[in-house]
Amino acid sequence: IQELETLLMEIQSNSENNYKDAAKEAYQQFWNVLEIKQKANQISAKTYAYYEKEGRKWQGKMQNYHHQNNVKSF
Repeated sequence: IQELETLLMEIQSNSENNYKDAAKEAYQQFWNVLEIKQKANQISAKTYAYYEKEGRKWQGKMQNYHHQNNVKSF
């Protein structure tokens, strides 16, 4: 599903480039789109399971993902 693939690539790209806010926003949007597609029966259970697994790969990193994590001192 192109929209979900694009969001996953956006999460990865933003994460690699240290754009934490953008990565977190794309992550939230990914889950919103996945939920909408599931509720509208636009994806099969197998497809949902695949994308859920792909999204969960980012779950641990996104829980505490913000700029304050990089601040060493002022």
